[in-house]
Amino acid sequence: MKFINEIHDIHEVKDFRELINASVEIYADNTAYQYFNKKVKYKNFIKQIDRAALSFQKLNLKKGDIV
Repeated sequence: MKFINEIHDIHEVKDFRELINASVEIYADNTAYQYFNKKVKYKNFIKQIDRAALSFQKLNLKKGDIV
């Protein structure tokens, strides 16, 4: 199994999205997180992040806004 720090220098990661994208490339079918009995794979986690980001854009939220 490869680890994210073997592929990317984690100190050079610019933002959360870049880290998740790199993780999806490596671990697409692995569990990103588990909430109670629901397991979410990395490939689905990135879709959830995209939906949340789109919702924030529709609300006209900008970088630095507190939610």
